[in-house]
Amino acid sequence: MKYAMPVVSQSGRRTRPWVLRPDAGGAGAGRFEVQVIYTSQRATLAALKAAADLASQLGATIHLVVAQVVPYPRPLEDSPVTPGFAERRFLTMAGGQGVETIVHIHLCRDRVQALEGILRHECPAVIAGSGFWLSKERRLARKLAGAGIKVVYIKV
Repeated sequence: MKYAMPVVSQSGRRTRPWVLRPDAGGAGAGRFEVQVIYTSQRATLAALKAAADLASQLGATIHLVVAQVVPYPRPLEDSPVTPGFAERRFLTMAGGQGVETIVHIHLCRDRVQALEGILRHECPAVIAGSGFWLSKERRLARKLAGAGIKVVYIKV
């Protein structure tokens, strides 16, 4: 696995996402994306596995999208989770897919609103969660589908 380091501005903020590329050729050949939305570690690993199968068939890249909510008493740039820890955690999670994977970590106040603005409507978004119809993952999938995003729901 090769890691492309992000570009960091003088303020210390990343200007590009982390990219994981498999050593085998053909990385980045397709422009189609399969978006995976982080919900929980267990569910996201299942979603990444399903997305890797889909992406390898389509010649697509995987975009792991993490909308990390920052509570209101804190400034938006001051996440309760240190950026280095979060980056290592999500890079480790996305690392074993064998498909080019890009990790996007977005700090936000409202998760659904942030995801509606971040996700590409023309590319599928994969969400995994329990089969219970009132689960938070299922509600998130419904809200995003209502906003016009193509959602694939995986039961774990």
